[in-house]
Formats: sequence, C-alpha cells, structure tokens
Amino acid sequence: MSDRDHTTPGEAANDVAPERLAALLDGKLTEQEREEILKRLGRSPEDVALLANAVAAIREIEGEPSADRKTPARVGEPAPPAWQRRKRASRAWVVTVATLLVVAGVAGGAWFAARRTGAGALGPAHYVAMLDQSAARLPAGWNGHPWSTTRGDQDVPVSPRARAVRLGARLVDLQVAVRTSDSTRSIIAADVARLVAGLPASAAISERYVTIGNRSDGWSPSLQKELDESANAVRMAAGEHDVDLGSWLEAARLAAVRHDAAYFRQSADDRVLDGFTGSETTPESRAAVERVRSAVASPSPAWASLTDDLTSLLRAAAAGL
Repeated sequence: MSDRDHTTPGEAANDVAPERLAALLDGKLTEQEREEILKRLGRSPEDVALLANAVAAIREIEGEPSADRKTPARVGEPAPPAWQRRKRASRAWVVTVATLLVVAGVAGGAWFAARRTGAGALGPAHYVAMLDQSAARLPAGWNGHPWSTTRGDQDVPVSPRARAVRLGARLVDLQVAVRTSDSTRSIIAADVARLVAGLPASAAISERYVTIGNRSDGWSPSLQKELDESANAVRMAAGEHDVDLGSWLEAARLAAVRHDAAYFRQSADDRVLDGFTGSETTPESRAAVERVRSAVASPSPAWASLTDDLTSLLRAAAAGL
C-alpha cells in the first residue's frame, strides 16, 4: 500500500490515488485495504467524484457487445477475456461502495448512487404517504411478518428475493411506527437490522437501524431523512424491485384493514401484481392476484377477503415464490 493511502490524525482524507480506486473496482485489494479506502471515501466528496469517473469508464465498457448478453461459456470453451472478468467483478464493488456512501450521508455519494441505480423513485416512504393519514397507526396486534409462524423461523436462511420482500414490508411498518411514536418501533428496527445481515455494507446499514430503534424522539424531518437514506441503502443492497414489492404489499394490507380505497386508486397495483404472473408463480397466488384485481376495482370491496389475499401474496413472496 502506498504512503498516499494512509492518513494521520487531522489530515484530510481526500487523496486516494486513482489507481487505488481502479484496484478497488477490479476487486484486487485485500479486505483490510478495501475497508480502509471505503471508510475514507465515505468522508470525501472529492474521492466520490473520482469514483464516479471510474464507474463511468466501466459503463462505457459495459455498453460494448459482450458475452454477458450471450449464452454462458460451456466446458471446454475459451475463458472470457481478462477485461470481461474485471468488468463482472467490478459490479459488486460498485454496489458496495455506493451503498456505503449513501449510508454515510455524503451528498456526492447520494448523487452518484442515484445516478448509478435509479434509486429513490419509490421506496417505503412513497407507499406510506399514499395511506390515509387519519388512521396512521399500526392496527392493534398487527402481524408485520406473516411469513414467520413458528419460533425460530426468522433464523432459517432465505433466498435473496425472500429477504428483500421481507425488508420492504418491515420498512413500511417502521415508517408508520416512527410517524406515530408506536412502541413497536424498536422491535421493527431491530428486525430490519437483522434482515440486512450479509448484504453489502450490512454492518453500516444495521448500525443505522439499531440507532433509529434506540432513539426516543418523535417524528421530525431530520429523522424522516435518516429513514429515507437508510431505506435507499437497503433497496440498493437487497434489490429495489423486490424491496418495493414487499413495501407495496405491506402498505396495501394496511390500506385494506383500514378500508382505505384511495390507496389502491393511487398506487400502480397492476405493475406490482404483474410480478405474480410468471410461470414459477403458484396457482394459489395467481388466483389471489385475480381476486385482488377484482376487489380493488370494485366500489365496495370485501375488505376482509382482500386483506387475506394480500397477506397470502406477501407470505408467498416472502418465501421467495
């Protein structure tokens, strides 16, 4: 490691050499070297700009015809060229770095992450805002994780899709709990902190949610900003589409319990429900989707049945189905 990669107390941390950033993106650094540079990037908007330039170069390469859009190589075929292997390795590091920068709250990092991933368009706050705020509290005895039916289920390994859906649902519950000073806030935040384990930048994200759960203050714009930044980091790390699916389903369940027809008029439920029409979807889920479509189109939905169908869809999605 060069002298340039070290800082002394009080020294500005904005001098990471461009070649070190390139090595980071290529996955060539040791774990200790990666952690040191990532920490310094989180303190330096200048280095974020350098990183953005490096990523721009990667995106130019990705725009070229490549084997990524062809059938994977079979046994006995030539190995992909070195530049292509570097390109594949770089993608995971781009996500990790972007996530850390958003969690750190660096303005340049947030801009870079949004440009890179398109994050921020939806998210849990978007769906919570569409709920009827006159009945904002979580219902008494609300089961925000219907996928867990026995003690110990939460420790069973789940697929990436299942985890993302669960995170989306719990993030909605947390938004509602924080807005209404609900006593379950710390429990929900701890659940989110546990679910992110193993994701890129999981330690930083988890620490954010532990802090949010331990706070005793009520809702404020600054706390909402912290919730939004943290949720955006989760969406990038776990997968925006599936996190948003879980968020929509959980908010829809709350809307159904509250008889909040306006929620369904505002939300893009057709686009979300289309995610349950694939060949891997069970017949039960497809039937539930059709009943939900019919119910939300009705001027007088059968709210109890709608709630049951939405819960079954959330349970299926949270199982990775």
